[in-house]
Amino acid sequence: QVTADAVRDFVVKFDGYVLGKGRAPAGAAAAAADNNTAASAANAKPESATRQPIDLAKMVKQGKDLLAKQQPVYAHKFFAKALGVLEAIPEEDHDDNMKGSVAECLGWLIIADVVLGKSGDAAPRTERLRTTYRFWAMQPFSDAARGLALGTMVAAAPFVWTEQAASETNLTTRLKVNPADLGARALLALTLFLKGDVERCLTEALKVHVMASGPKGGKPDESLVAFAGAVFDGCRIFLGSGHELVRRLGVNFGGSEEMEKLQAAKRGGGGGGGGE
Repeated sequence: QVTADAVRDFVVKFDGYVLGKGRAPAGAAAAAADNNTAASAANAKPESATRQPIDLAKMVKQGKDLLAKQQPVYAHKFFAKALGVLEAIPEEDHDDNMKGSVAECLGWLIIADVVLGKSGDAAPRTERLRTTYRFWAMQPFSDAARGLALGTMVAAAPFVWTEQAASETNLTTRLKVNPADLGARALLALTLFLKGDVERCLTEALKVHVMASGPKGGKPDESLVAFAGAVFDGCRIFLGSGHELVRRLGVNFGGSEEMEKLQAAKRGGGGGGGGE
């Protein structure tokens, strides 16, 4: 049985995931070998904690490395396995460090869900961070905060983000042709957040909010207004309310209220997470 002592000191430090910057091994054979190694490691069962301590920090690091190598399927397995080990420990044995570790794993699983184009799977994990693990998820620049921020954004998105369709190159090309393409601009905001470019993410979200609020000769696009607000909320969660970017742009332009209404509608009624 996994014991609390086996994971007591597990702390994953934020180092960021730069979308598309990872490099796979050169050559088809090497790539196949790398995939096989990742699959074997991700599916392997951990040693008993009584025989050998389970290195969850290493497990999560392997998941991060696989994300950087654009292998989100296997990365997701590592994150899920690490979370499974933690959740196998009786809840009464969970101390603050362990709860923080659960929050970190949930954060990375949300990121992997979104990269895989499975934003629906991120919703229950986001809700857990927003409620049960809110204290850890509201620590600025933490992995848990990044996951909660991203989950907050995709919950309000009127589209499904996919890496192929939402590459920065593709989206910037679309916007050069048509600067009023709000769909491309909204996708770009998410892409920039995943790349760690929070300032540009906020800039694009603000443009979406302004343009969607009062298009010439038309009604406001309420879904995109709500999405822009959720992006702003997500960045506030990740950066912290006292961050200069947040103070400069001015929180809040209605994102929280609109996001909660949208989430309640998707659930068929019911409130969102607790307030700050």
